Amino acid sequence: MQRELEYILAVAEEGSISRAAERLYVGQPAISKTIAAVEEMVGFKLFIRERTGMIPTEAGEVYLMYARRVRDIEEEMHRRLAGMQKQEMVRLNIAMTLNAVSLSVMEIDKQIKEKVNGYELQIDNVLSKDILEGIRTGKYQYAVCPHKILIGEGDIQEEPLFANGWIFITPKDCIPTGILEQEKTGRDPYILPSTVLNYPLILQEESTNVRKEINELLDLGNRPSYRGKMQVANSLLAIESVQDGLGCAIISDIFRVYLDEKMVNVCRLKTDWEVVSSLAYLKGRRIPSEERHCLDVLGEILRENNNRVRR
Repeated sequence: MQRELEYILAVAEEGSISRAAERLYVGQPAISKTIAAVEEMVGFKLFIRERTGMIPTEAGEVYLMYARRVRDIEEEMHRRLAGMQKQEMVRLNIAMTLNAVSLSVMEIDKQIKEKVNGYELQIDNVLSKDILEGIRTGKYQYAVCPHKILIGEGDIQEEPLFANGWIFITPKDCIPTGILEQEKTGRDPYILPSTVLNYPLILQEESTNVRKEINELLDLGNRPSYRGKMQVANSLLAIESVQDGLGCAIISDIFRVYLDEKMVNVCRLKTDWEVVSSLAYLKGRRIPSEERHCLDVLGEILRENNNRVRR
């Protein structure tokens, strides 16, 4: 509340400038000067001094009526804001497959709390193979996962969020050949997917979703005898193996943020094949408008994070 309203209300309620000063822990001259300044501004005396104390004039009564309204409105505002702070938070349990975007969980949770009132997220990193069961059993209301695992799942609704391309990485001493002319829009050279089969490939395990994508990207289904140089559990281990000079690898460019580019050569695969990540949930789920807003904000944050890690 403005200081002048507070001072004048206190004088009217206490009937005395001295008692008002004691109540407000200020000096009497400060209150007297404030009253004089307001009287000069409105053009009327607000109080007359009598033996019984400070008595409001007719103009003073009008001023006090509106001052009380302002005080009541301000108190109501503070009560409502306090109630909003105390209200029970709605928690959404969300599963995400492991990648550079989902690893920014703390940042995502902070941004949601800043942008969406009343909601908080519990985000768990989950293997692709466990996503569908988690949604169907109700362990997770939503999941952010590869589109590919949702194909043919009629009870699951999906909303595409962002897409990633593919990069081919080699140790520094293994210079890729068959490089296509570098396109003006990118800083990396391009290479055909079929060309990388000439290199000692480190492949992610067959059980991983990224390996399923690579199998289709390189048409490995028609090359049953092809095994590559070695297999690792995930893309992060593939990156580590390449940086150790053990071979070459294909990874989604969402993992590029983990590369030490002083230790590897990077080419983009010349393909329209992308890894699409989607928001998934049980078909028929009723989504309240506030929850829908929370999901929309989450999608914006994930797309921004994805654009950043892809550089």
